[in-house]
Amino acid sequence: MPRAGAPGSSPPQQGCTFRCVFPRSGEPLPADFDIHPSFVAHSLLATLLTALIALHVVAALYHQFVRKDALLRRMFFGRRLS
Repeated sequence: MPRAGAPGSSPPQQGCTFRCVFPRSGEPLPADFDIHPSFVAHSLLATLLTALIALHVVAALYHQFVRKDALLRRMFFGRRLS
């Protein structure tokens, strides 16, 4: 079975910490990550997914308490209503 990279194939060194795997480059982190296109895409997709989940929950509650059409009961396993 192949190993997943160098950290998995070499034995740990004595006294090795997190910095052995991820050494510091000396460069400071940017003040704003909005300059990276992958960060912008990730934040937009995360916001969209959160909004869709919230809309889904609101729609389920609307069907349960306003329309009272037993939608949640029909989604669960168990005895079917006739």
